Amino acid sequence: METWAIVTLVLGASAISALLTFLITKMQVRHSDKRLEKELQRQRKAESRQRRWVVRSEPLLRLRAEVAIMAAKQHKLVAFVYRYRQHARIGISEEVAKKELQETADECSDYLRSGEFAQALFMQFDAELKNKAREILDNSQKALISAMDYASEEALEDSLNLIEGNTARITEVQELVNKRLEKL
Repeated sequence: METWAIVTLVLGASAISALLTFLITKMQVRHSDKRLEKELQRQRKAESRQRRWVVRSEPLLRLRAEVAIMAAKQHKLVAFVYRYRQHARIGISEEVAKKELQETADECSDYLRSGEFAQALFMQFDAELKNKAREILDNSQKALISAMDYASEEALEDSLNLIEGNTARITEVQELVNKRLEKL
């Protein structure tokens, strides 16, 4: 065979091989780009979902914490109302029991005046949750006012009834918050 024919065959085969390699490489790069784009899109969606969860869950988590604080304060107030009512049986003077009750009531009053619960309430976007939490706040204020009327057994009883009703509302609000968090 002639030299030029051999050179032509070798160059042709090399050109075809180079063209096939180029096309295969181009297909692989395109496939990798598509896969990378899908992965980036999936990651953006996950980050967006996470960011939305954080933004929407923050007010709910704060309300849940404030409701728990309110429940603890009310539980303490109930304990000291009973302690005041039973001071003679447990062996402490009325003045000591009255002082303890006053300190507890002042602590509850300071918490309500701080506005932490109200701030958590105003951050809510769910009307049902907001209304139930508002009832808790209103009843807590009424219970505190009633608890401060030491002379009246009826006022102390009203305070205990309001707090007892609030306990059920607190449970409802906690359940609602948990349900809203699960939906996020």
